[in-house]
Formats: sequence, C-alpha cells, structure tokens
Amino acid sequence: MPPKYDILSKDRTGNKLTYGAENPILRMLNSVSPIAIVPAGDDSVKQTILDMRFNLPRAISTGPDGEPLSAFERSEMQRYLSMGNLRRDLERLFNQKSFQKDFEDYKRMDLTKGQGFDISKSRMHDEVRYVFKRAKDAAWSEFKRNNPEYAARSEERAYRKQLLKQGAMERIDQLYSPSGRREFPR
Repeated sequence: MPPKYDILSKDRTGNKLTYGAENPILRMLNSVSPIAIVPAGDDSVKQTILDMRFNLPRAISTGPDGEPLSAFERSEMQRYLSMGNLRRDLERLFNQKSFQKDFEDYKRMDLTKGQGFDISKSRMHDEVRYVFKRAKDAAWSEFKRNNPEYAARSEERAYRKQLLKQGAMERIDQLYSPSGRREFPR
C-alpha cells in the first residue's frame, strides 16, 4: 500500500505519515482511508477545514481533470501537496477579512444541509476549492514530470475522453478494439 502524507502539515518536507503504537485508532483508520487522517490539535488551518466541513477526501482523490486517481497517483499527489504551497495559500485565505467574516457568520448561524443550506456551494468553499485546484495543478505537473509513464497514461485518458466526446466511434474501434491498436498513438 502506498504511503500517505499530511498535506496540511506545518512541516512542508513531504515526510511520510507514521503513527506509533501510541495511537492505534488512527493507525487503524489510516489503514483503510484513501487519505491521511490526522488530529487537528491546535492547528488553525486543519481546524478551519474541519469546522467548515470541507470535503477533503473528495478534494484530493481526483486529479486536476476530475478523474479518479489510483492509489499510487493519490499517494504521489499527497506527497507533492505536502511539499508545496497549499498550506501557505490556505493560511493567506483564512486570514482575509472577507473569509473570516463568512466563516464566523457560518459558525454563528450553524447552517446545515438539512435546513436547505448546502454550505459546499458557499463563497468560502469556492475559495478553498480554488486554492486546492491551484495546488493540485502544481502537484500534478510535478508528478507527471517525475513519472513519465503516468504522464502518458494521463494523456491517454484525456485522449479517450476527447474521442468519446467527439463521437469518434470509428477511431475508437480502430485504436482500441481487439483487432485494433491498443497503445497510445504518437
């Protein structure tokens, strides 16, 4: 199983996430979770993400194109995110007066989906998603640069998606049918 990384850690060196025997519950949860589950502690960035109910697993389980990532791709994406500017950019966002006002209003009003307020559609969630998108784009570029075989697979997925969107069924049949060619055309 590929390692996990704490993408919101204050330590931006990209160290693998490890838990000793002192925290068996987190060890167990992390063994089945696709993303690292870490305590927020006194970390304001992690606590803000938690308090605003931001869907962190969804944010990092797909590539920049929205395609699901394999376990290896997800691990590498987490590694590059744990070394990049994601935390710095979130800190900057969370320190903006407009974000702080939205966040405090949200907490004060205790808005829920059950009341008809889908908080994931809010401006503050859009702003956090934008920060994640920029960080994911940078991490994905680094991942592809360091893993050319996965870069080719990513291009292949994009090409197949484009062919389907265009309705190019004859070309798909020619390239991918059992009698056709199976590799990515160059």
